[in-house]
Amino acid sequence: MLEKFKFPIEILTLERYKNDDGKFCYVFEPFLKDFIPTNNSDSKIGTVLDSESVDTIVVPAQEDGFRETFLGENRWYQIRINASMISHIKYLAVYPIAPVSAITYVAEVASIEPWQDGNKYVVNFTNAPQKIGPIKLVQGGKVKQLQNSRYASLDRLKNAKNLDEAF
Repeated sequence: MLEKFKFPIEILTLERYKNDDGKFCYVFEPFLKDFIPTNNSDSKIGTVLDSESVDTIVVPAQEDGFRETFLGENRWYQIRINASMISHIKYLAVYPIAPVSAITYVAEVASIEPWQDGNKYVVNFTNAPQKIGPIKLVQGGKVKQLQNSRYASLDRLKNAKNLDEAF
């Protein structure tokens, strides 16, 4: 039945919390939040990406997952990706968290498939990941330590010296 739709279907997860006074608070991740420009006129970050220039998803990784899965299995899984962005993603770059705190490898994507029963995906690579950078975190910079996936442009990553330039 979904084959009839000519547009991607997005799932927005809305979480509802109730405090002791009976008041509700709702939490959700804004649609394509990485493409929302900032109003900060003194921003040191380059131009904001538009969805058409995106071809890469950057994922944070702990050391064991990075070695075992990313380098060992040539894939990465349990990634949240907006459904409308799946067709744009051609590469996956990895950002090992502290103490490395830099984008260090990139891999070409062979396929993106649903992961188990949730709204996450597994990304399989065509070949072994290739070294890039390192594209380091700038202490006190505009871009903070990556804790979630972020969309990027491979061309922009290749020319970036640090995360502020990459995003």
